[in-house]
Amino acid sequence: ARSFEESGKGTVKDFYKNIQKNIPAGRLGTPEEIAQAVAFLASEGAGYITGVALQVDGGYTKGLF
Repeated sequence: ARSFEESGKGTVKDFYKNIQKNIPAGRLGTPEEIAQAVAFLASEGAGYITGVALQVDGGYTKGLF
């Protein structure tokens, strides 16, 4: 498969800029933010949560619908 740059769609930096402009939070999430969500789901505090998909995406998914 061709890379993003090889496809003529711009640079990798352009790819991330395009994604970022569609995130309501206005930025990409950090690894620490993802880790905090994972830690919560693994904690006793999330013991009553079942069968749910937790979107940790700054609102990106909401913008798709």
